[in-house]
Amino acid sequence: MTIYARVDGDRVLERRELNSIPPHKSYLWKPVVIEGEGSQEQVIIEPERVRLVMSVPPVTVDQVADERDRRLSLGFDYNFGDARGVHRIGTTRRDLEGWQEVSTYAGALIDSGDLTTQIAIATDTGPCLVTAPEWRAIEIASAAYRQPLWAKSFALMAQSPIPADYTHDRHWT
Repeated sequence: MTIYARVDGDRVLERRELNSIPPHKSYLWKPVVIEGEGSQEQVIIEPERVRLVMSVPPVTVDQVADERDRRLSLGFDYNFGDARGVHRIGTTRRDLEGWQEVSTYAGALIDSGDLTTQIAIATDTGPCLVTAPEWRAIEIASAAYRQPLWAKSFALMAQSPIPADYTHDRHWT
């Protein structure tokens, strides 16, 4: 299917298939040549043709932030090193709100010298009991999981242009 464009100066007025152009008006139409791929279109009107140069819109900082947030919310595995085994620790925004409660309580227990009181938590694996120092160890493990994702997102955001494949694991690991 060949597409033609009717132009007026530097503007494309309409596009049609060849079979829908009235023969007596064919001199008003130029063939359209499509180059590249993507959803963003640059129109270049030349004397004998119209070029549509297709491209992918540039990746934005907000898109990188969204990918970072998605990855941050995936959670991580934490090995208690005892009968509790490995638990998947949730890190969604809602999970992190719950973390605030546990962190405040753990901090108060540590400040009072209490290192043995059990705190009930719910991981993505199931319910679990932890002491204040164990909770702090989970927080440290969380930072070790999350901080590299933040750093990678900052590095991606600083690139110009941001790579089109910014969601690929190679940019985040």
